Amino acid sequence: MRWCPRRSASPAARPWVVDLAKADFDDIYNQPDARAYYTTLAGLDYEIPQHGADVFAEVVQGCFSDRTPTLLDVCCSYGTFGVLLTTDLSLGDLYEHYGRVAEAGPGGESLR
Repeated sequence: MRWCPRRSASPAARPWVVDLAKADFDDIYNQPDARAYYTTLAGLDYEIPQHGADVFAEVVQGCFSDRTPTLLDVCCSYGTFGVLLTTDLSLGDLYEHYGRVAEAGPGGESLR
């Protein structure tokens, strides 16, 4: 992960503007597997996929109680949202598993 500063006018010209850095996660999205993704986001206590899956599961249950809808998992890296909706795994489970796999290194514990 690297930090990319936002471009803004000089602080002297606009003293009320706070120049915050935005995280750039390109490096974790371009890996052959999800280890870097989950270990990085676990370290940031990132919980949005879990909260979203919990809410979406309630909506699906309320709107589609008579059938199982077809869902398209778009813009959720490594299929996290789909995993959370279709299995008994939690985001914490994924963080724990991929953390162990990352610590084991190449040739260590299987990704499955």
